[in-house]
Amino acid sequence: LTSAGRDIGSYGFELAELAEHVRFHLRLLAAWREAGHSVSNPRAAITCFDESRTTAVAQVMEVLRGEFPDALIDPYPERESGRGYYKGLCLMIFATTASGEEIFLADGGVTDWTAKLLNNAKELFFISGFGAERFCSAFG
Repeated sequence: LTSAGRDIGSYGFELAELAEHVRFHLRLLAAWREAGHSVSNPRAAITCFDESRTTAVAQVMEVLRGEFPDALIDPYPERESGRGYYKGLCLMIFATTASGEEIFLADGGVTDWTAKLLNNAKELFFISGFGAERFCSAFG
């Protein structure tokens, strides 16, 4: 998934797209579960590399918890992978197989790709990728 936009202040774009990407991935897992596959314990681990955004990210997580009461949506402050690659915010999505193994399925976050391409720091790009082959091998 990709979302491109401009900085609108107060991290508005980044926070809105964080929520949208998490929603997409959790809805996908829910649809797969509703289709009869044994997908359980969906989990979104959200990392904020920029401490100035921590309160706003916590508010987004609270909204998502209300929308997805069966999912665990929590901060992952100890994450180091992606530091320097992602700019400020990133996410990881997990689910548990019928055998009880938690599988890492998706990764994403804010990048500076469009800012560099257009030579404009106001340009923002939120990406996330889902391991479809990994998902199918784990969940059928």
